[in-house]
Amino acid sequence: MTKQCPDVHAWKLDKKYRSGSGWQRLRLAVETLATQGISVRQEAIDWMADDLGISPGGGALKNFWRELPETGLVHVEAMPLIGPSKITLIRLTNFGRDLAWTLGINVVESEWDTLRRLHDGDAQTRHTACVLMAAYQARRSWYSVDVLPKTPIGEPDLKIYGDAAPSLFVEVELGHGKAEKWRHQYKLQGRAALIALTAARRAGLMRECQELGLAGCATDIETLCQGGLAFWAEVWG
Repeated sequence: MTKQCPDVHAWKLDKKYRSGSGWQRLRLAVETLATQGISVRQEAIDWMADDLGISPGGGALKNFWRELPETGLVHVEAMPLIGPSKITLIRLTNFGRDLAWTLGINVVESEWDTLRRLHDGDAQTRHTACVLMAAYQARRSWYSVDVLPKTPIGEPDLKIYGDAAPSLFVEVELGHGKAEKWRHQYKLQGRAALIALTAARRAGLMRECQELGLAGCATDIETLCQGGLAFWAEVWG
């Protein structure tokens, strides 16, 4: 099916989205969310900025995404991350998916919807936010990411892999006392791989693994958001 502009009047879109740059950006936003499955709004902004050859920090682009929920095509929600800080998540509504299909755009399940469907994502809001932020930061470090991958042992949150790096099944862990979880990871891949909330919590989880005699690698959301040089802050064993 070819990607043609639908009857924008029938879709009852505001006139600023019916033609020109407004329609171009609207269509690109819908296509990005539909095909990439990404759920962190900043990542969607980064994608659009790259496609348009402009800065992701521009006011016009940020205003576009801030006003996009008014179209009814997307749902946004601010979820707690670290302390009082929050992350803005975004996903297509049924209306948004319908528009994508009308445009001939294939729609994949968003990472947020996957967590909502399979991992009690609406109840575990901070964990959901951390998993999605970790996936975003991994892609910024040029890794590929699968959310809730299937494995023969355990139920890891992420699979992180790249051309020059081995595949790792990763736990985004906000608690402690998870010896069984780290043993499952060791049986699965010969090492623990974890993402904690903060650097201090990362140190505690590392000690858990080391006391079990397990090799591993670790990072944390706090450090990743500060823009460190490497994705993994610690590797041992």
